[in-house]
Amino acid sequence: EAGQSRRYRGLILHRRSHYASDYQGVVIEIEFPTGVLKNVDYASGNRIQRWAHDSDLYKLACDILTTKHSDWECEQELRLLSRTTFHPLPLGSIKSVILGSRILPSFEDEIRAVAGDVPVRRLGVRSGELKAD
Repeated sequence: EAGQSRRYRGLILHRRSHYASDYQGVVIEIEFPTGVLKNVDYASGNRIQRWAHDSDLYKLACDILTTKHSDWECEQELRLLSRTTFHPLPLGSIKSVILGSRILPSFEDEIRAVAGDVPVRRLGVRSGELKAD
């Protein structure tokens, strides 16, 4: 399972800070083929009773793995679910790498060294907003 957001700017970059060790992490922007990603269903309350009546185990797993509490709806997340361990990506799927504003210089150097032609941008704050330059 992999998570991704349909939203790029503002709140999502801010919310990702708690996943990325206080802006010391990395976001990899990937373009997926159409139809591969599943929308997350944001809900409150108990969904287990509805799930328990589904006899298709793959559909049941997809339902469970694509449901999050409505408190997270601002993320507009997408999920990649695969029946295999790895999901192959077409060449050129990585569109950019966004570095946290507090990334360690040695880690930034390593990422830039292996990125090749993939654009690498660094997250910063300008005019009170988060921007990736």
